[in-house]
Amino acid sequence: MRLSEVLGAGNYEPELQEPNENRKFDGGSRVSSMRDEGNDNNEAVHKQVRFSKKGGRMVARALATHSFAILRDDLGSISKTYRTCAEELKAFFAEKDDAKEVCTAAGDPYFDERGLPMWFPGYERCGSMREAYRIHAGRPDRQPWPSPTFRDAFLDLQHKLRGICDAALVAAVHCTSAPSLWVKDDGDLSVCYALHYPNVGGGNPPSCCSSSDIDNMNVGEHRDPSLMVIEPCCGVPGLEVQDHRSKQWIPVESVCKEGIDLVLFCGKAMESATRGWVPATVHRVRRGTQKRVCFIFEQKYRDFFPLACHD
Repeated sequence: MRLSEVLGAGNYEPELQEPNENRKFDGGSRVSSMRDEGNDNNEAVHKQVRFSKKGGRMVARALATHSFAILRDDLGSISKTYRTCAEELKAFFAEKDDAKEVCTAAGDPYFDERGLPMWFPGYERCGSMREAYRIHAGRPDRQPWPSPTFRDAFLDLQHKLRGICDAALVAAVHCTSAPSLWVKDDGDLSVCYALHYPNVGGGNPPSCCSSSDIDNMNVGEHRDPSLMVIEPCCGVPGLEVQDHRSKQWIPVESVCKEGIDLVLFCGKAMESATRGWVPATVHRVRRGTQKRVCFIFEQKYRDFFPLACHD
C-alpha cells in the first residue's frame, strides 16, 4: 500500500508543539529535547497523523488478514529521514567499543510493561550476535547521545514512525484520538532502537528449529509484546515475517525497497486489544553474510497491557 493512499490530505507530517518557557531546546532543532526542568517524563507532542477512512480500513484489513502490512513511502519524507539516520547509525556502530560504551545510562534501567528492568537506555553489546542503541521513547534524553546530529536524525525518524503506528492503532481499535496525545506521565512505555547484526556469532533460535535453522538464525521465531511495531526495510536480508493466512515466511528485504517500504506488524497487546481479530505477528531474524543495521519503533501504551498478554 502507498502512504498517499492511506493518509488523509494534510495529515502526514508529525510535528512538535511550539516551545514554551519551561521547555529546553538544543539549537532550535525540530526534534530537540522536550525535557521540562525537574521532570523528564515528558515527550514530544505531535500533530495527529490520520489515515483516511478508506486507508484505515485497508490497513486494518491487512493486519487482520496477514498480521502485517507493507507501506510504501511514495511521499518521500520518511525515506529521506531514514537515509540520514542510517548513515549516522552505521558510523556509530563502526566506532571503537570505548566510544560507544560511554553512551549508556548506567544505573537508570528501562522498566517494561510488567515492571521488570530490561536494559539501560543507550548503547549495549549483546554478545557476538548484535549490538544495540535503545531509547525509552517517552523519555528520550535519559542516555547520552553520540552527537547532536545523531540525536536529531534518530528522533526525527522515531517521531514519524510513531505517527504511523498511532494512526494504525486508531484504525485497528477504533480510538477517537491518537494515543500519543492522551498518554500521560509514565503511561508511554514505547521504545525505539537501532540494532547492528555483524552476522558472525550465534543467536537465540528456539528449540523447535532444525539443526540447519539453528546455524542460520540470529533471533528465532517469536511474537513481540507490543501494540504495533514498525521497521523501515534496511536493504540487508534478515527479517522474516509469517503471513498469518498462508503461514508462509516472507523475507522482507527480498520483496521490499530499502528505506522506502515500511513493515508494520503487530504484537500480543494488539491481539488482546482487538480480541484476536488482529493477530500478533510471528517473525524472526535470519543470519546473513553482510552486516545489518536496522531501526525499529515499538509502540507500548500502558492502558493496553492486560495481564492476558504477559505470557
